[in-house]
Amino acid sequence: MGIIKEVANAHIKIVKERLGHIYTLKPTFEYINNNSEQVARIFVDYVSLFDRFFKLKENEVDILKNVDEIIGDNHHKSAVQFRTAARGNEKKILELVQTVSDPGTKQYKEGMNQLTTMMTNAWDMKVDGLSPKDGDPRSDNVIWGYVQGSNYPEIDVHFVAAHLTERVLTAAIKNTSLHNLTKDKDWSFPVSTAIVGLDGVREIGAGGRLFPIWREPRPNGLGWISENRITAFKNSF
Repeated sequence: MGIIKEVANAHIKIVKERLGHIYTLKPTFEYINNNSEQVARIFVDYVSLFDRFFKLKENEVDILKNVDEIIGDNHHKSAVQFRTAARGNEKKILELVQTVSDPGTKQYKEGMNQLTTMMTNAWDMKVDGLSPKDGDPRSDNVIWGYVQGSNYPEIDVHFVAAHLTERVLTAAIKNTSLHNLTKDKDWSFPVSTAIVGLDGVREIGAGGRLFPIWREPRPNGLGWISENRITAFKNSF
């Protein structure tokens, strides 16, 4: 418990230093100050999605393939394509993603710097009365969703945990042979989406715990997994 709280406090300190100027996040900072162990466990859940992903059984991979066909995901959004591209490097990716839980590492610091910069850019864009558009260079440098607001502070905790995992892993992989995986923003989210959908509808594991907040749209949730995708998972079992 002591280590979990220590890690959580390190996360909190860094995030507050970088995003404390965004007044809409004030309730979130109050929440994490009072629930540091719960915050740490949320981070652990997001990291564990990758471990679960690389331990999928063949029949579970078949379910993901079927969902891809139903939804019409292209290769940029397909967890199955990610799995194929990462083949032989699973252990390496899992070792790298573990650094999300270690604020002392170089890739954590770089990933957190990228995340907070992109969140600040999004807030500045909102203040300017703008919103992201395809093909707009400014839009490519924002992480937008949180500026839509949330009714509960833990929603923003989930938002940061998910995006920090992606940004830290990006920083860790960029100078390795796997760097092509990171060419698109949010490139690792198909992995998370696959496990949240696969395990969420069965209410098991980290996917089951994350599923309700992913399913509920803003401002009461993240709205990251659509009802069409949920139906596709249910029909594919």
